[in-house]
Amino acid sequence: MRSVVACIAVALCLASVALAQNRIDYALEFNGEWNNQTGTITSKALSTTIKTLIDATDGFTSTTSTLIGVAAITTASITEYKTNGDGTATYRQTGNITFFSNDHMLFFDGYGTAEPLNTDGLFNGAAVLRILNGAGAFSGASGFLTNNLVAQVDPDQKQILSYTNLQVAQVWIPGNLTMTQ
Repeated sequence: MRSVVACIAVALCLASVALAQNRIDYALEFNGEWNNQTGTITSKALSTTIKTLIDATDGFTSTTSTLIGVAAITTASITEYKTNGDGTATYRQTGNITFFSNDHMLFFDGYGTAEPLNTDGLFNGAAVLRILNGAGAFSGASGFLTNNLVAQVDPDQKQILSYTNLQVAQVWIPGNLTMTQ
């Protein structure tokens, strides 16, 4: 019985250490372009307010407002790109997000999929990216972010002409890792 109580006590202590992390949620709208020469996407987001209201008539309404301020910059490489027979594509996305300056960064890696919305080269897609680490204020970060994107693609040149991405993340930053009561 004492060993069971001891195991439960250890589990509770470890849980309290794990909970001693700071959670940061964010949603930003990035706009950018593809560099066909380097195989990278560079996009920029300004501070954003996103408001969603649950509505009995329409289900929900949503507004997005961009605020004046400093930018976040995403630089990502697209690799392992594969076009499927049904017009969809899968890819791997790796890169980083710089917030304000190179002192504050998140590093990510993950996979996504895209599908054509119409025959004019408009695609939508999504990627789930694991936060590998961070720098500056995000040192030791973990978590996940999602990219929900729309891209205008030139099918003849096989390149992205424009790119808009709603990025939503839950970032965990190590906090005070002392035992909590």
